[in-house]
Amino acid sequence: MKKTRYSRVRFSIVVTVMVLLVVAGVALAVRMFQDYSALILKNTDNQLISLARSVDLSAESELDRYTENLIHTMEHEECKKAEAVWLAGGEEETFREVLAGSLLGQDAKVADVVVLVDGELRLSKNGEWDYQFFENGDAIDGVEVRPCVGEDGTIYMTILKERGNGIAYGILINLASFYEEITVNLSAELQNEIVMMDAGAKALVHRQEQKVVVDEISSFSEGDSKFSMLQFLVSQQEKSEEGTDFCDAVSSATGKAYTARMAVVPATEDTNGVLAIGVSTDYDEMTRPMRSGTVRLIVYGGTALLGVVCLIILLLQTFRGSLRAMREVEILQEKNAAMEELNRQTQEFAHHQRLELMGTLTSGIAHEFNNLLAPIMGYSILILEKLPPEETELYDEVLEIYNTSMKAKTVVSRLQDLARKNAGTDFKELVLDEVVQKVVEIANPAKPKTVDVRMELNGEGNRIMGNETQISQLLLNLLINAFHATEENDGIVTVSTEVREKSLLLKVSDNGYGISEETMERIFEPFFTTKKGGEGTGLGLAIAEQVVEEHHGAIKVESQKGVGTTFSVELPIFFDES
Repeated sequence: MKKTRYSRVRFSIVVTVMVLLVVAGVALAVRMFQDYSALILKNTDNQLISLARSVDLSAESELDRYTENLIHTMEHEECKKAEAVWLAGGEEETFREVLAGSLLGQDAKVADVVVLVDGELRLSKNGEWDYQFFENGDAIDGVEVRPCVGEDGTIYMTILKERGNGIAYGILINLASFYEEITVNLSAELQNEIVMMDAGAKALVHRQEQKVVVDEISSFSEGDSKFSMLQFLVSQQEKSEEGTDFCDAVSSATGKAYTARMAVVPATEDTNGVLAIGVSTDYDEMTRPMRSGTVRLIVYGGTALLGVVCLIILLLQTFRGSLRAMREVEILQEKNAAMEELNRQTQEFAHHQRLELMGTLTSGIAHEFNNLLAPIMGYSILILEKLPPEETELYDEVLEIYNTSMKAKTVVSRLQDLARKNAGTDFKELVLDEVVQKVVEIANPAKPKTVDVRMELNGEGNRIMGNETQISQLLLNLLINAFHATEENDGIVTVSTEVREKSLLLKVSDNGYGISEETMERIFEPFFTTKKGGEGTGLGLAIAEQVVEEHHGAIKVESQKGVGTTFSVELPIFFDES
């Protein structure tokens, strides 16, 4: 009787403990979900703001170009003469021909060139008169930008410049064409998530059913799919500050409602000053893998705990089955390993999503640098062709500008190669020394001025079978870490290769502050970092280890506090058996 009571007490205690463990496990899973959601949200906001700023820079560049061409046209001597004749009562046809032959008239993206006298339209290059200009345009450095509506309902962006005596020149730019022009280098998915609004909140440019649409903002109502985003866009423009928030949205392709995360860069003196830029993304789609993984974690954890409860109940009732208990423990260990693998795959999937967005941004930024380098190189060539033979010193200086621009273009091209989407995981024959030279050149802009990089390449032309993008990413991570470790003093980073019996040994050494023993034990763990918050993700060395494993190699680290660190990567040499 006493034994039965004792067994019941033990059974009650065990059940109570199991219930508490289940509750604690669920609470832990919820906390993990919340923390991971906060991290995803922070990274998403940073990526959206960066993309909006990139589009804003493109818009600012195009607006500056149009403004410069407008000023050039109205100040051109031939245009001034034609204007004087026209004002004196001469034929306006001659004036139109002059405008048609100008830089603006030859620009296919300029819909029309107009002349206003005392605020009234008096001349149009195309002979159009039914333009309705919105009032209260945005003035920047003496140039006024305002929307206007054509006879067919097309909404244009008008750039006006006063000459004096009540005379102003203006150009009409189709907002839809302008939208496509500044987003042409983005992927189709990103283009669908970008909206533009003039600073006066009169017109909205967005994509709808794969077409660019320009709408008057007054036509939107609360039932429209873009209404929630538009409210946030207008709110941030009124506050003149960047911001991110959740908005309700409806997919134009499927008609399905979803939660969007939106970032806004308003039109201010620090931006393009004319158009507010908004970028959104489907937040539900982005977090779906994470939520699915969390649910699986809870289900698997609950299943494991339930198995323990059943096992203990069976032991208390029968006092037998010690071998069976050992087997159950083994099953639990296998389930725990499965849960750890699932969690690792979820983290890896989210990381690949972030890398893809970063690659898109890097590609857009590299394209912008190419746009900046093109006129520098072009004008350098023009100057070289026009210089007289005796100007040898000036010729050498201009030639140096051109050569430096070419080097910069090469670096940008390699950045584009590294950031290109879907680089693939196909392996091919690679000369390791050549890959190292390329990556060192790419990493050079990130090198602190106090750090000296030395190369000792003794690979003797031997090849490996690998993926160039992955090997480049591996070496780039090691170089960036070495730069950080040596930037506070006159650091030396040495990149070397040497031939072993059947492998190539790649080393990245620095004379930095070294790594402690506690850190060495966790250095390859994902998301572990010793950097300050916001300065690192803790994924660099985890990715490096994964790349080495996929290439059937080995990686190890040797470090001494205050002396320096050496990372050694050993990769098998490819022998062509054909």
